[in-house]
Amino acid sequence: PRGRTMAAMRRMLLRPQTSSLVARNLRRQVLMVQVRHMSKRKREGTGNDGPPEPVDMDDLFDGFDLEQESGGKGRSEQRDELLSLLEELAGDEEDDFGADAPLDLKEDAQAGKKGPSSGKMTLAPKERQLFSIGHINWEDNAKAHSARDRELTDIDLQELTAPIKPPNPAIRAKLQPDVITDTPINDHSSEDVGKYYYMGKNAEKLPQILLGQMKREFDQAKGHMLMVREAGLEAAEAVRQGDGQVVFIDGKKGMGKSAAAIYAAHAALEDNQLVLSYGMDDVGLWDDKLGRIETTPSEGLAYPSVFSMPDMSQRYFHWLRDIYETEMKKIKVKGEHGVEDYYTIHPWEDELDEELNATKKISMEKVVPQAERGSSPTLYDFLNYGSQDRKIAASLTHALFEEIRNITEIKVCIVMDDFNSVIINKKERFSTKSDFVELEHWKSIPRARLSLVDGFVYLAENPPKNGSIVVAPTYNSHRKHGLKTFEKYHVTKKVELGRYSKEENKNAFLHYSLSCALQPTVEWDAFPRICGLTGRHPEEFRKFTELGIA
Repeated sequence: PRGRTMAAMRRMLLRPQTSSLVARNLRRQVLMVQVRHMSKRKREGTGNDGPPEPVDMDDLFDGFDLEQESGGKGRSEQRDELLSLLEELAGDEEDDFGADAPLDLKEDAQAGKKGPSSGKMTLAPKERQLFSIGHINWEDNAKAHSARDRELTDIDLQELTAPIKPPNPAIRAKLQPDVITDTPINDHSSEDVGKYYYMGKNAEKLPQILLGQMKREFDQAKGHMLMVREAGLEAAEAVRQGDGQVVFIDGKKGMGKSAAAIYAAHAALEDNQLVLSYGMDDVGLWDDKLGRIETTPSEGLAYPSVFSMPDMSQRYFHWLRDIYETEMKKIKVKGEHGVEDYYTIHPWEDELDEELNATKKISMEKVVPQAERGSSPTLYDFLNYGSQDRKIAASLTHALFEEIRNITEIKVCIVMDDFNSVIINKKERFSTKSDFVELEHWKSIPRARLSLVDGFVYLAENPPKNGSIVVAPTYNSHRKHGLKTFEKYHVTKKVELGRYSKEENKNAFLHYSLSCALQPTVEWDAFPRICGLTGRHPEEFRKFTELGIA
């Protein structure tokens, strides 16, 4: 009966389980044929109450790219498969649309069908492929392999359970004291090597551009946790001395150089030092998408020729002033930079100038009142004065880095990960380029030739008098030729990381187990397999456990 067939056909097409490309295209063609015939009746004035027009099966197949959608099958073979599907659906007892369904697909199908039906269920493309190479026995396993032959399965009926929530990182040291230490970072010793520690809320005060390198590790551990390693202890000790040392963290790809740099930065932060890096939050100073730079190069601090960055310089002055307000108000300006009065904020020239430089209003509000000023301006006043205008900020960029180098009131620690991306790597064409989107012709400018980046390279070569520099390269992303020259002339201490020791590898396994990266319980049977696959390689170990395979 045509109504029953149509109802079955519609139910099949609307089933959530039916997701094959053929079914989707067939649904579309059925609707198109219906609209075509209804429009024809309306034009002829017969309305929708007249007898249904005969529909040839060619209408149903019109628009199909059968060669593409059936894995190379011809038009007649694909038609036979769809007709076979109609044969099976014709036995459905439920009639959703009654006897007056608008299209008698069954009759048209029989009229267009060539040859007898095979009586077998139509295979989906993937099923046909598996069947053709003998990978599955379709006759014996139809229910197991067909999405159209079942309503619910045991998989559908499985009870959903919420993922296990790992313990708070702050209490993990009490749960596994042999793996996680609660000793403060500045009290770490060789006895803590191989153990993890929780960085705590102070991790939020570190330059976020550093933490971004370890994001996947922190996400996997469900907290800011780092392993204490011998190289990290050496770097942290040099940072605490703060006598102008330049610490170079070296090691092969994936050995933990970024983690050691963060460890040194955290040690400096806990030692009440001013910790800086070449970024604003998680945005690098070279990440000036619009490329708003001065097209005429000027003399740099580290390199003979650099490009000034007025817009990014103003933003950086704003950011340093607001983020480090407490520290900057303690630091006196040491040099003479041609500024008569750091407390003067020039008014806007006209309405257009006010629109172009709206942030000047903030600089006006941030001027320190007369009663609170000291005998000489502070670095806070310097930054506020420079932030009032792009041109002023650009003109004071070199002066800013000279002032940072001459800070004596507090220790300064400057940490730069991916350091080989901000230096000239032997030749400019080998150097990491800027991230400009506009203008096109400025994309070839190396990061090292941008004025703000040049200032940090200057500090790496001329470390703060009361502070230290920590640099770590990334070998898999950037060239390393220029590092040899830097190491030869500027590095005062080099620390190197290698593969995990047996104890470190075991603790890493326990740490990931406790943080549910592997399992909420320790499956020691899986440990030898992981060791064999990763070879105690820190990054490979993390990647393997990230898959959740035990």
